Amino acid sequence: MSHNTVVVNGRESSLDRAHAGNRLRTFVGDGKHFRLAAAESRSAYAGAATEYSRTLALIGSDSADCYLVDVFNVSGGEQHDYLLHGSADEDSEAVLNGVSLAPFTGTLLNPGARFTPPAHQNAPIGNAESAYGFVKDLRRGESAGSTATLALASKATPRAGVLTHLLAPAGDGFFLGEAPSIRRASGGHLKEDESQLDRFQSPLFCWRRRGENLRSEFIAVHQPLSTKTPIAAVEKLPASGGALVVRIARGQAGTDYFLRAGNPDSAAQIQTPDGLLSFRGEYAWIRLTGARASEGCLVGRGELRLGGFARGKSRGIQRENSRRERCRRRRCRGILRRCGISAASRALFTAHPGLRRWDRAGLHDPLDPTASFICRLPNRGARASGIRAGRRRAAASLLPSAHDCRP
Repeated sequence: MSHNTVVVNGRESSLDRAHAGNRLRTFVGDGKHFRLAAAESRSAYAGAATEYSRTLALIGSDSADCYLVDVFNVSGGEQHDYLLHGSADEDSEAVLNGVSLAPFTGTLLNPGARFTPPAHQNAPIGNAESAYGFVKDLRRGESAGSTATLALASKATPRAGVLTHLLAPAGDGFFLGEAPSIRRASGGHLKEDESQLDRFQSPLFCWRRRGENLRSEFIAVHQPLSTKTPIAAVEKLPASGGALVVRIARGQAGTDYFLRAGNPDSAAQIQTPDGLLSFRGEYAWIRLTGARASEGCLVGRGELRLGGFARGKSRGIQRENSRRERCRRRRCRGILRRCGISAASRALFTAHPGLRRWDRAGLHDPLDPTASFICRLPNRGARASGIRAGRRRAAASLLPSAHDCRP
């Protein structure tokens, strides 16, 4: 709960020490303006959430004009809380616009949950549902269905901070309060002192959704307050085939579109204020300067069209789902297991064996720092010609290597 994440059913997530349930699904960039990572966890809320995945797309060349698209999908459970925190290093403040807030005398705790303020380090506070008891001075409001904005800024330097555009459905609950700034309570050391938590506070924002067998798609766009190209508006456009289309209006700098497929094999056509947008693939981004599309990127095989701009048969990361490729992946896992590589390293290696044209990649076993293996990946075949774990050697056929995603 001390992270910028989603909490399910008001409980802390499980700790997967072997990282066996975590998967990096996509990691791609064009080397210029577009960088994207998508990951999921099956172990964070095992038994409660059937889907727990996040997609982050960093768009822009530097901090003067960049922004971050943040899409968090969760399925299962009865309560989902999307959390954002203020600065962990200095006093900060939060301002929420677009929603009317009123003092809230209750807490974020589940009904019946108990919380005991810690009297000293390692003192018990309750159970896995008790951490919300630290949050105080709450105010509450409801989304009207329009975009709200949250500014988290340093008190000493107001231009140092982040402005977040929140695309929340009508009726979703917004909470703003104060929570412990754990890093400052530790005095700059790794070992925190829980008895000092009340002395150091920072803003906490909670976007709460409730329902039976709940499905949530939290969409937010984060941008530095110091940007030279502030975002004027963010909206989600209706699209067929379960596709996600987010339009980002950047004022005089133009307009961007971020797209994610519901099904990579299905084509989607979206009528936008800038014309008919056709999309088939996994992810896409397109930028308009004035009334003309000037650049873009397509991830996955397919096409991207808007006006006279077109991309087809992208050289982005492509996910292979055929029986042949699944067999190759299982074979690779088996060989790495016989080499003594840990489950954590096997998961990392086999989830994305074609990480963007790495001719030579050295991976170290996090559970055994003395063990490592090196893979040589040709530009096209992605065949491991030398895998070493201590003195053991093996060779494995991997998935076809990915190609660069270029505009």
